[in-house]
Amino acid sequence: MTKRELVDLLTGREMRDEDLFAFARGIRATIFHDHIAVRGVVELTNRCRVNCMFCPMRRDNMLENSTYILDQEAVVMKAHEARAVGINVVLIQGGEIPQTTDIIERAIPEIIELFHGRVEVLLNLGNKSRREYERLKKAGAYSYILKHETANAALYEGNEV
Repeated sequence: MTKRELVDLLTGREMRDEDLFAFARGIRATIFHDHIAVRGVVELTNRCRVNCMFCPMRRDNMLENSTYILDQEAVVMKAHEARAVGINVVLIQGGEIPQTTDIIERAIPEIIELFHGRVEVLLNLGNKSRREYERLKKAGAYSYILKHETANAALYEGNEV
């Protein structure tokens, strides 16, 4: 597929949604066949410093809801629970706060040891500095999911649109 064809697909110039979805399913079937990936998800925290209007973890929601943040031991315990049921992909996610880097940097080596090295540790903890990404990779993170939720600055900043 050429870049132009891909842009046309994504901007809807060439296909209806049904056609686009059918095309995507075909690509998925070619690559993944009938396989599914099962991930054990650890919700590290529901606190967030950002106030994105679309997100249930947005900063202003912390005023009305109780908040939590797991410590290193709790994260490892949750990974242990995933391992006990045969899951070898651990996704650790949570709101965007600075404290998560230190907690996860310490937890990852323990998780890897728990799984005897046969685990993928995926992270989804919001925007971090380049140095933090490097620390998490060095600790053994397999990959980092960085979501692009919106390009609308007002929506991202928590302003009404």
